Amino acid sequence: MTRSDDKNSGEKLQIAILTLAMTAGGFALVTLIFLLFMNPRAGVRAEEAEKDYKELAQLLSSQKMQELRATAKRSAGQDDTQLRDVAADTLKKYTGLKYKSVKTVTPKSIKPGLDVVRQPFDLKPAPLVEILQYVATVENEKKTFQVLSLNLTRAKKTRSGPDGNLWGATGEFRDYVSK
Repeated sequence: MTRSDDKNSGEKLQIAILTLAMTAGGFALVTLIFLLFMNPRAGVRAEEAEKDYKELAQLLSSQKMQELRATAKRSAGQDDTQLRDVAADTLKKYTGLKYKSVKTVTPKSIKPGLDVVRQPFDLKPAPLVEILQYVATVENEKKTFQVLSLNLTRAKKTRSGPDGNLWGATGEFRDYVSK
């Protein structure tokens, strides 16, 4: 064989490979066009999936869902919330309530690995509804929180009108903390 015969067979092989590659690429391109642009159901399904994703993301980031996750965490006993912090944070939510005096938390060991924490509170005179809502909110914050005592006394200075029905409150919250 001569050199030109080798050159011709190499060129023929290159032309055959190039032809097959271009034909395969053309078929792939036509297939993509049919699948993506000629299939109206695919576009509708993609839009529905995108809409569902946005709704789900909005639902999961809503305040109600965050509260539900926190409640589930507390009810499972996985929450390390401190009674003192919850009592102080909850008091900030009720603008009419203020502490008369702040007492320290007194943890006591009742058996190895279990402590009882008592948080006394003494509130300035305020409407009875706000006091009861405060106590109920703190108790519902964690499964182990309890109201140990609550003493309500009518304020000596009563006025007529909405500010006239004021009550003072003293009491104690209790929590069991495992170590």
